[in-house]
Amino acid sequence: MNTVLQADEFNVLWRLAGLDEKPLPLDPPEQGVTRSEVAAARERATEALLDRGLLLGTTVADDIAKALRLLARPEVAVDLRWAGDGLDIGALAVRRGERAVGGVYDGDTVTLYTLRPSGHITELVAVLGDHPRGEGSSVSLPTDLLDQARHTQTGSGRAFENSLRRNRVSSEDAGQLRTVVEAPRHRGGQVGVTINDRLGRSARGPWTITVLDTDLGRYTIHQRAGYTTVAPADTSRIITMVHELLDNTRPLGPGS
Repeated sequence: MNTVLQADEFNVLWRLAGLDEKPLPLDPPEQGVTRSEVAAARERATEALLDRGLLLGTTVADDIAKALRLLARPEVAVDLRWAGDGLDIGALAVRRGERAVGGVYDGDTVTLYTLRPSGHITELVAVLGDHPRGEGSSVSLPTDLLDQARHTQTGSGRAFENSLRRNRVSSEDAGQLRTVVEAPRHRGGQVGVTINDRLGRSARGPWTITVLDTDLGRYTIHQRAGYTTVAPADTSRIITMVHELLDNTRPLGPGS
């Protein structure tokens, strides 16, 4: 399945499938301002869906209905918000058992597509597109030191670097961080994960992965156990990082 829907068509299908709140990455606003405008947009969308065979009366076509239900109630969900250079994208890749689907919302349309269960993370990361791996090496430091340096940062970035060095961050690492901070940015966003178990318990991943595309290449930033790591990254590295995040995400137990 690979189906492109106008935003209002997606909203109509979601509602007719009897589903509740839409996942944030796939949540187009209703078209129109007044009630009559919203109703007219829904009517146009319904007619278009009937013409395409995606609605049979008020019944959503079976493959679309199954995909929507999986998006609403996944076992594992990997989400992305990605913006810049004219892009503003929300994406979601979900899995339950041996079924997986993905969705991408670009501000105008929602594309739904079938995924390999073993490949849902790879497909989600692919939405980032191509960009060269960043220059330099990975730097990890206590998050409070980085926050302190950011609060003292002025126009040139020199205060940022000096603050790090005063806190015994090496000159090499402080210079690398300053270089990344000052690099012109093209795109940026975050990847996160959520796990739901059979008892209805849900857990958000303990951290998110920030991705930045700059003039110097692509970098990731994540906070873990009181430390922030800024590192050059390519597609394979980001896929590995998402798997690591997923491995560290567990639903809360009873009484937690």
